[in-house]
Amino acid sequence: MPDGRIKGNIVAEINKLGIVTMKQYNLIFLRRDKMLLSNKHYSNWQEIQDDYDDYMASVNFATVEEIEEYVMIDYKLSFDTIKDQVNKLNNTSSETIEIIL
Repeated sequence: MPDGRIKGNIVAEINKLGIVTMKQYNLIFLRRDKMLLSNKHYSNWQEIQDDYDDYMASVNFATVEEIEEYVMIDYKLSFDTIKDQVNKLNNTSSETIEIIL
C-alpha cells in the first residue's frame, strides 16, 4: 500500500515500485492571479509547469474534501461557495476548471 510523503509543498505517494506519483487533484496557482483545479494526472510539478507558461505553484490533494477545507481556511470562502466551485469539476468533461475567488 502506498504511503503518503510530504516533500516541500508537494504531496506525493510512493507506489510499490518506489515511483513517486502526484495525488489525484491539483490546485494550480498562476501568475495572473488565477487558481485552477485539475484532476489531470501529473507525475510531478514540472509537468504542470509545462502546461502553464505563467505557473507559480501547485498544491496536491487526495480528496475533494481536502481541497474544500484548504480553500475555505486560506481564502475565507463559505462552504457553499467552495462546494459549488469544486463541483464544477465533477460536472464537466474538462480536466481543469478555474476557481473563482
